[in-house]
Amino acid sequence: EDFDVDHVVSDCRKRVQLKALRDDLELYYKLLKTAMVELINKDYADFVNLSTNLVGMDKALNQLSVPLGQLREEVLVSPQVTVNKLP
Repeated sequence: EDFDVDHVVSDCRKRVQLKALRDDLELYYKLLKTAMVELINKDYADFVNLSTNLVGMDKALNQLSVPLGQLREEVLVSPQVTVNKLP
């Protein structure tokens, strides 16, 4: 569902003053910002380690590409060979 700012403000204006709404939204923004910074700081080392561990992974995956392609061909051909050997 799409968030509609105008709808939320219009709906809230019926119950609270705009100043109170603004103050509440500012407080909520500060709480979210603090929580986001804490989350980033908590997992930052893991994030950096992940990106460090992924360095060179593309080369390793490329090296597997040819053997996996060959294995795929063998698997696809194997049922045909078995069928051809049936009496």
